[in-house]
Amino acid sequence: MENKISLYEVYNILINLSAEKNAICSEYAKKLAHDLDLEVVLFKKINNVAKKEVTLYVKSKDDIGNDFFWREVTIVQKDNGFISKSPNAYLELNLLNANIHLQQLFKKLEAINDYLNFNTIKLVDTTKSCNIILSSDSIKIRRNNGSFIIKPLDFYKNNNIENKGNLEDLLKSIYVYKTDIPEWILKRCALENAITLEKVVKKLKLGLKNFMSI
Repeated sequence: MENKISLYEVYNILINLSAEKNAICSEYAKKLAHDLDLEVVLFKKINNVAKKEVTLYVKSKDDIGNDFFWREVTIVQKDNGFISKSPNAYLELNLLNANIHLQQLFKKLEAINDYLNFNTIKLVDTTKSCNIILSSDSIKIRRNNGSFIIKPLDFYKNNNIENKGNLEDLLKSIYVYKTDIPEWILKRCALENAITLEKVVKKLKLGLKNFMSI
């Protein structure tokens, strides 16, 4: 089993990173809205973490009330600050206020950049009974009998998935070769396993200590 890994372990890494990305975007959307004196800020796309470029949907106070109107703004780092690629002088001036939070945002995104850049890969399980398409937001499984399952990797939506237990059991039963999985995912899996083992050992030691004190 040393050269194999369960699809469930891979899934857990991806879903945790999906949740982390959502949390970061949610936190900094609120901070940027305050900095830029906007009513609403939403993340459309994280274009390039290395270049510190992101595209946002924004609403000013004047835009509130029109549900179908959103301004699209692309922000990118220039020198020690940030500029807007959109022709909006008002926003350009206010970007000075957002510099600290934008720097913090991209520092946090750097930690999950491998996930953000993860491209779709195709692989076959170790028994050659499943064809798998793995991406940052879904796991698609096609079995030889023709069944097709899509497992969305969205933390919030996933809490409402019907038959979640059955799907998790399915993922635990499918193994793939580690050589087919990106190295950064394997490293995160190994780290998670080490943390879990450490917690188990601590509980066992605590239980033994309590037993010896009786």
